[in-house]
Amino acid sequence: MACVLVGRIDTAFAQEANALEEVVVTAQKRVESAQDVPIAITAFTADKLASSGIATSNEIQRLTPSLSWNPAGGAGSSVGLRGIVDINFTTGQVGSVGIVVDEVGLNSPVVNTFAMMDLERVEVLRGPQVTLYGRSTTGGAINFITRRPVVGGEADRSVNVTLGNYNHREIEAAFGAPIGDRAAIRVAALASSRDGIFDNKTLGTEDSDRERYLGRMSLSANLTDDLDLFASVHGGRQRGESLRYKQIGYGLPSDPGAPCGKPLVVGNGCADLSGFVDTGNFGENYSNFPRPVEDIDASGGLVNLSWRPGTVTLTSITAYEENSIGRNEDSDGGPANLLDVSIVADTNQFSQEFRLASTDDAPLRWIVGAFYMREQQDGITTVALRDFDVFISTAYDQRDTIYSGYAQLDYDLNDRWSVTLGGRYSSETKDGTGTGLAAFDDLVGRGIPPVGVLIDTAIARSFADPAFTAVVPFDQTWNNAGGKFGINFKATDDALLYASIAQGFKGGAINLAAGPVLANPPEAETFANGVDPETVTTYEVGAKTRMLDGQMQLNVAAFYNDYKNQQLFLLIDGLSALYNAESSTIKGLEAEWQWVPAHGTLLSLNGAYLDAKYDRLVTDAGVFSGNHMVQTPRFSGSATVRQEWGVPGGSIAAELGVAYADKQYFDLANQLAADSRTTTDARLEYVFGEDGAMRTTLWGKNLGDERFCINAADLGVQAAQCIVNEPRTYGVTFSARF
Repeated sequence: MACVLVGRIDTAFAQEANALEEVVVTAQKRVESAQDVPIAITAFTADKLASSGIATSNEIQRLTPSLSWNPAGGAGSSVGLRGIVDINFTTGQVGSVGIVVDEVGLNSPVVNTFAMMDLERVEVLRGPQVTLYGRSTTGGAINFITRRPVVGGEADRSVNVTLGNYNHREIEAAFGAPIGDRAAIRVAALASSRDGIFDNKTLGTEDSDRERYLGRMSLSANLTDDLDLFASVHGGRQRGESLRYKQIGYGLPSDPGAPCGKPLVVGNGCADLSGFVDTGNFGENYSNFPRPVEDIDASGGLVNLSWRPGTVTLTSITAYEENSIGRNEDSDGGPANLLDVSIVADTNQFSQEFRLASTDDAPLRWIVGAFYMREQQDGITTVALRDFDVFISTAYDQRDTIYSGYAQLDYDLNDRWSVTLGGRYSSETKDGTGTGLAAFDDLVGRGIPPVGVLIDTAIARSFADPAFTAVVPFDQTWNNAGGKFGINFKATDDALLYASIAQGFKGGAINLAAGPVLANPPEAETFANGVDPETVTTYEVGAKTRMLDGQMQLNVAAFYNDYKNQQLFLLIDGLSALYNAESSTIKGLEAEWQWVPAHGTLLSLNGAYLDAKYDRLVTDAGVFSGNHMVQTPRFSGSATVRQEWGVPGGSIAAELGVAYADKQYFDLANQLAADSRTTTDARLEYVFGEDGAMRTTLWGKNLGDERFCINAADLGVQAAQCIVNEPRTYGVTFSARF
């Protein structure tokens, strides 16, 4: 999610008082200092995003304890908090970490990494957030708050231009202006492109280029002294190639069907079932796909009305979102036709929320609300194992309807002690049909299209075998409840201690990926039943402290997650399956430390420890009880040093950041793994002009050009796919505001 960063160009710590800036958040649907909220929160102001060089949403993981945000094969990304990680593959599988934009939850994983811009703030809330944010927040929620037009403010304009290696070009612009005394408008736009970053040795091409475009227009108005309006519309598109993979072979080159017996890492010298052996060079691939596509279009809008009759506020948020995706990939990553995947889907979402909240400073503060959402999805996922004459598709039409009610109260027992109590009840129904399309012989004779063609429903029907075609209806309703109880102690004006018990849930799901052969009655029954909702109960204690007259800040949290029915997406013999892990346990510790030892100097550290295991997990692929959970490094963290110097006409700042992640596993068997890694970023900025209105920044990311797998999956064809991290990138950004 690329961000146009506008507004002040000063940093979060370069202040006359030589102290850390107070960050104001709306995590609890009211304006508060982040240090006064009894939740583990990492918040980024627009200035912090700019000064840290965070240009895409996934980059916030570098500065956020326990957050992972990595690409995943299929739709969207794997976003995880505190070891609760989703591997999203289909458009119908929602995440366990809520992605929220201007108080609207984005249900579809297709847009959880779609381009965003002109941000006022990002808030990462760790731990279950079911009371105020709803289901699908078992891991937490991430709030993206866009910059709103300012009623009664002055006109402002900003532009950012970036040039980098791999022919990276990006321009971001925003304009805001008042409309009379009671309204204001804001318009923002982004255009970004980059050439390929991988060398394809089979086709002689440079792979994984991309283009992103986004526009937004918003309006703020004081309709009356007590009634405010905020409305926004947006649209965007992404074009370019889908992921290219490095392959990890399992078989002997001389006998690919026999196990190789070597560690499952890139460049191990082992073969896939075709006998192909990939190299250890992370910058090259051997895919035979001629330009796999990843085309995404998204648009939507919202109307937020806020009425303040006395000491309460009534808020109505009406929103509509739609998106479409066309994506195919060479999943095996090699020159053979072992495994191809196509995804085509159209999704639309309508939501309505009403909430009533107290606004005075009384000892009792409360909020109650009701929420409705309806999502419609139509699409198809296809798996083609061409060399084995196997083709399986699931075409689907799914409606997801949610009704929920919630309430939360905070009560001050006295000047030091307070309690928090909240809960939500939700009823979710998923109904529709799945159409199984399959063929198991003579795919060429049936007219299956050439490698690289995106397979939609019409194409899939044209060569499916009638004997393996079946329509299976489904209609499942899940009722869930969750909430939170917390007790908080304000030890001093600069120290908050808290303890809480919270339970979150994620609704049940239907496996809309290509996997089950729906003409087979047992598989059709499993498909129609779906998988159960997942729940997590979190026990947490934490402390938020400031010291040295605001120059130093230390926040810590310890937690224990009791995880039930965790939803897992698996590939078994190249075909998809959804399972519930009966029980899992995650124990963790997080810390964030910042210090301003002198004017213009900032030191910061963040880190996390995770002990995450499947207590009981039995699937058709085996028993994995006792194994480490996927994508949960035991230790992770980062360190940043920033120094500013005043110079005639402006200032210069240098920043160095180092991020570390321990060894982690990508499969349930704990065979696919990535060793520990360390990456380094650096920035050099020159701020000048009246009021610091101009900035030139030289930047570099992953300066050591460390290459490794950030995600991987077993394909069932004596090979696994490895998603490779970005190479070293560098460039210059020019920023100006007027």
